[in-house]
Amino acid sequence: MKLGTPVTDWQPLADFYPETLTGSYCAVATYKEDLHFSDLLANVDITDENLWRYMPYGPFDSAASFRQCLAKISATENIRLMAISDAKTGRTIGFAAYLSIELVRGSVEVGHVLFSGALKKTRIASEAMYLMMNAAFNHGFRRYEWKCNNLNEASKSAACRFGFQAEGVFRNWAVIKGYNRDTAWFSVIEDDWPTLRKAFEAWLNDNNFDAAGQQRQKLQASRTVI
Repeated sequence: MKLGTPVTDWQPLADFYPETLTGSYCAVATYKEDLHFSDLLANVDITDENLWRYMPYGPFDSAASFRQCLAKISATENIRLMAISDAKTGRTIGFAAYLSIELVRGSVEVGHVLFSGALKKTRIASEAMYLMMNAAFNHGFRRYEWKCNNLNEASKSAACRFGFQAEGVFRNWAVIKGYNRDTAWFSVIEDDWPTLRKAFEAWLNDNNFDAAGQQRQKLQASRTVI
């Protein structure tokens, strides 16, 4: 009786400490308070309830509380908090993290995704997600996950745009900020990545943007022609 597709060469992975990831539009680097915090404070509205609605923390009433939160995340075992910086200006304008790092199973999640207004709906945001995903698969991970509150339509839409496949909803997954959270699960697996990588690279190419910076072809469309 078959138990599934045979996997004959799998070995648990070495620990994952990504180097600085450099693209055409951004750099993604391990968060360091002395390098990144002041820019984040200047570019992220820490008091905006809408921005932090679906995050497990925030909004913040002071710079000190925001600083403490980032310090706690970056010090947490099994989380790699990454700062996202604009390649042109060098300013840090958002962050994301690798978490749920399972070296034996070969699985990792991208989460704690926070895009400032300067980052939302930009090439930088898409390239940052591409760079992080590419680094994970280059390290040898078999599965790359995205999870979000099932009420968070923007996050679910972003996951689909980036090529993640929906896998269902885990009901009563957690209590966050005093409310039940049903969690939508998405993933990209190693078999998906070669085609998805080519689509990202085609979409990110300068030729895909006109003089005004508008995309000629959507990322989803890029996947259909590969």
